Amino acid sequence: MPSHKKYKYLSIDDWAKRKGMYYGSIIIDQLTHKPIDLIDSRQTEDVIKALSDFSNVKLVTRDRATSYSSAIKSAFPLALQIADKFHIIKNLSERILNIIKQEDKKIKLIYNKIYGNKAFKTLSSNNVYKMISDKELYSKARNKQKTMYHEFYILKKKGYNISQIAKITKHDRYTISQYLNKKIPTLTRNTKNNYNKYIPNIMRLMSLNINISAIYKALVKIGFSGHERSFRYWLNNHFPDYAGNKRKKTSEILNKNIPVLPSPIIFSILLQNKDFGISKKTGEISQERICVDKIIESSPKLLKLQKIFLSFKDAITGFEVKNLRKWYMENHKSIFNEIVSYCNGLKKDWSAVCNAIIYDMNNGLAEGSINRLKAIKRSMYNRAGFELLRRKICLSKCG
Repeated sequence: MPSHKKYKYLSIDDWAKRKGMYYGSIIIDQLTHKPIDLIDSRQTEDVIKALSDFSNVKLVTRDRATSYSSAIKSAFPLALQIADKFHIIKNLSERILNIIKQEDKKIKLIYNKIYGNKAFKTLSSNNVYKMISDKELYSKARNKQKTMYHEFYILKKKGYNISQIAKITKHDRYTISQYLNKKIPTLTRNTKNNYNKYIPNIMRLMSLNINISAIYKALVKIGFSGHERSFRYWLNNHFPDYAGNKRKKTSEILNKNIPVLPSPIIFSILLQNKDFGISKKTGEISQERICVDKIIESSPKLLKLQKIFLSFKDAITGFEVKNLRKWYMENHKSIFNEIVSYCNGLKKDWSAVCNAIIYDMNNGLAEGSINRLKAIKRSMYNRAGFELLRRKICLSKCG
């Protein structure tokens, strides 16, 4: 391999030999934009050994990995380290996502508060269906049990055995024996779902003439946690006149009134990017964007979280280190543990992060070379070793 003594400005990043298991490192020359060397590891000791071949290095760009920062500091104590802006912001984004996941239950409660009733109030309330109360259902079921018991008892008194009674009444033998032994099953059913809470919304949804599955999906959007099968059983018992299966499946009115609560990942993206979900051509705002904005406005905690991210992004993409220092002082004792942890990591890598603001250099060259490396690696998969891959990457004349 050629001598490495002439190189002064480097980029270093990792690449996957086998994703999630084995990783290597790639070194790029910042001036020529070409790979210089490939390392069969990303461990600190191995990287230090590879970097010892370089003697005149003045500057190195890298991601936030501590193994690289330690190796560069050990190999080139006087060299300038520049952390990649993309990775600095990405690391904070990951922390924001963790907070969103932790706050998921509270976000659902806020969503419920906003859309639980307001969205349904605009729906038509025509075609009101009569509801059978729990008391009426209980009374009917109890009368049915008494009738069955008397029927089984009379047949037994006449001398019929359980198998004969089962043939006559068309009931299960186990059920008959239970009744005759006076072990009549209880009518009370344990359920975690408070159906009464959703009755006004169910009534409005039925007025749209949609099927039970569509009603169930609409209720799930506002926090109903029961299973569809249980809900269908409950609705058929309490509203026997509503033949849900013969009705249409969807409703545009319903979709407009009740936007879907985005997943934590989408919620995190919308929180961090105020322009996400707004069409650049027409300016149309998506339902998800509107939904998330309303939830953020209703939660001082989420509003603070959004402010933390946006102010950090402005500080990193700006040109003043004092703005980053100000952000750190405001948030190193934040109410969010994830942000405090991030600030601690930032402090340990402070000079490299500050250099990312001062110098207009990043690790994009390494990322581009890794894409090329992956294509070459896959083309020779299982047919050659690391040394051939190294030569193909570093000695290529075509970039």
